[in-house]
Amino acid sequence: MKQALLSIISARIGIAATVCLAAVAFAPAQDNKQESQKANRQDSAIASTYLFVIRDDDLHRELRLSDKQVESIRKVTDKIDGPLWSTRNKSFAEGSRVLLQLVTQAEAGLAGILSPSDQLRLKQIVLQVQGPKAILSSTVAKRLNLSDEQESKIQKTIDETAQSLADNQKQLNSAAKESTRRSLSRKSSRLRSDEKSTILSHLTRTQRSRWMSMIGRSVDTSKMGTGIAFKAPELEQTGSWVNSKPLKISNLEGQVVAVHFYAFQ
Repeated sequence: MKQALLSIISARIGIAATVCLAAVAFAPAQDNKQESQKANRQDSAIASTYLFVIRDDDLHRELRLSDKQVESIRKVTDKIDGPLWSTRNKSFAEGSRVLLQLVTQAEAGLAGILSPSDQLRLKQIVLQVQGPKAILSSTVAKRLNLSDEQESKIQKTIDETAQSLADNQKQLNSAAKESTRRSLSRKSSRLRSDEKSTILSHLTRTQRSRWMSMIGRSVDTSKMGTGIAFKAPELEQTGSWVNSKPLKISNLEGQVVAVHFYAFQ
């Protein structure tokens, strides 16, 4: 029998009970190569970025949203956070489908909160956060009318950069000297910068101009989508509680909740 020991310590303060998941990517699990190829990786990446960015304070300031609008957005994201979290345990293809469905759901909710110009600006910023890799997403690729050769060259650039970054990160993790670590960090930055310029070099002048219009005025996106909050998942009511009656996260809004648990089979 599976048993669990849960104790909850709570203190009343004026914020919602949320879990902060800094820099956690809700990327669907990678499975076999054939299934992964059926789903567009950049479509999935953009969907994940969208679902992160819509709750970011930097975005809210960029759009000059009111407190009421921000609170309304939080109510929208609260409804998608459970399904969003579950995508981590799904196959790539299934998880990608869920992400795209959640974006559609979020867009429908935000349509009643944001003005048409703010909705457009949001899409521009999402593309900026994703960077030129977003050019391979189905929507952007169609808008730019990419050729098969261009798509192949861009994908090759992305794959080669990913491998170089992974190799560089391994060296960084094992580097003992601070000077070496700084040098490797600078190399990572150069690799990312080179990736962007190389991808754009595969486009025609007209395509580059169209891409620039799609991303709009440049903003600092270096920290956007990180350090944001998600609604805490509900506690499973599957066993007995120690020193407490059964509680629900939904009944603890406005409190800080610390959950300590042990589980064994």
